[in-house]
Amino acid sequence: MPDFRHTNLTANRLLIVRHACMPHFLAVMIVFLMLPGHTAATQDITWVTVEAAAPIVDDNVEQAREAAIEIAEWKAIEEAVVVNISMETLLVNLKLSGSMIGAIPYAKIVESEIIEENDGGQSGGQNDSSPMYRIKMKVGVVEKFESHDPSFQIEAALNRTNFNNGQEMEISLKTTKDCFYCIFILLEDQKVLKLIPNQYRTNNFLESNKAYTIPDAGDRQKGIVLKVYTPPDKTIAKEAVYVLALQQPFDFENADIQEGVFGIYNGQTAFIEALIRQIVGIPLEDRAEHLIQYQISKAAAGGAG
Repeated sequence: MPDFRHTNLTANRLLIVRHACMPHFLAVMIVFLMLPGHTAATQDITWVTVEAAAPIVDDNVEQAREAAIEIAEWKAIEEAVVVNISMETLLVNLKLSGSMIGAIPYAKIVESEIIEENDGGQSGGQNDSSPMYRIKMKVGVVEKFESHDPSFQIEAALNRTNFNNGQEMEISLKTTKDCFYCIFILLEDQKVLKLIPNQYRTNNFLESNKAYTIPDAGDRQKGIVLKVYTPPDKTIAKEAVYVLALQQPFDFENADIQEGVFGIYNGQTAFIEALIRQIVGIPLEDRAEHLIQYQISKAAAGGAG
C-alpha cells in the first residue's frame, strides 16, 4: 500500500517512523462502472419498507421522530441502491465500460409514507430502558445517472504503474473546477482506507487548472514521502487508488473509514459499502472521480522513484 514515511530519524519524528514499520497489506483492483441494466435515463421508483427507531431524549418526542424518519430513509437508500453495488459486480463490469462516471448513482427519495409509528416503545435491552420512537415507512427511491457535469473533471496519474518494494509513489492531480478531494485505497477484503485528507495533511482543496503533486515540496521538506510495499507473504500486490472530488466541502468522518497513512491497518476500517453510502447522496453534477490501478513487486527497489 502507499505509506507516508519520514526519511530521517529526528527526535520529533520518532512516532511517525515507528508507525511506518507496521505491517502492510494487499488491495485488489476495483472499478466503479455502470451496472447492468442502467441507462442514462432516471430509473423507475424502487419501493422498500423499512423500520427504524431513535431514542427520546429529555422528552423531546418530535426530535426523536425526525431522527427515526432520517434513519429509515437512509435504510431505504441502502436497501434500494447500495446493496446492489457489490465488489464482484464492479469487477465484472470492468469489461463492459471504460467510464467511471455513473458507477455510483445519485439516490433520491421521491415519495414516502408512514405506515406505523409509536412514541412509547422501550429499547428492549435488559440494561437500557430508554424510551424509543419507532417508525415503519414505505419509501420510494430513484437512481439518477444522467446529471453528470461534463465540464467538471479531475485528472489523476501516478509516476509509474509498476513498482518495486520501497519505491516512492507520486500522485498528480489537476481539476477543471475549484473543488475538494479525497483519496481512498480499496482493499481486497471489501474494505476501504482513506489516504487524504489525514491528520497530517488536512487541506484537501484544489484550485482549478493548477497541477498538484502528492507528496508536494512542503511534504518533502518535512521528510514525508509516499512509498509502496507488498505484504510480507506476497510477491505481487495489486492495488487501486480512488480519487473523488466534489464542488463543496465534504466529510467522511462518520463513515468509520480508517486512515491509511504510515502503514497503520488493523482490519477495523469500514467496508466499501460505507463509502458508497456517503457518495450516493451527492448529486452527480457535484462529483468528479478517477481510479488508478498499479502493481507492486516484492523485488527490492533499486532506488526511490
